[in-house]
Amino acid sequence: MEKAKLTLWIPRVATQFGKRWTKRHHASISELVAGYLDRLEAAEGSSEEPTPAVKRLSKVIKDKTAVKETYKKYLLKKYSNA
Repeated sequence: MEKAKLTLWIPRVATQFGKRWTKRHHASISELVAGYLDRLEAAEGSSEEPTPAVKRLSKVIKDKTAVKETYKKYLLKKYSNA
């Protein structure tokens, strides 16, 4: 399977939880995210109702314009100080 790099900006508490969870379950953050995305993809074709966590996370990514604008500001700040 071909792999690609992905940079995520998520709340610090989520990363801390993810690190604790993956350590307890002998997994990596990459495996955790890939598994979650695989389940989302599988749920796309099913009539199954998404779980509350999926609904909550889906709301977060709906506003792509805000995400792009925030990332654009981050890059401008990062590289304008170079």
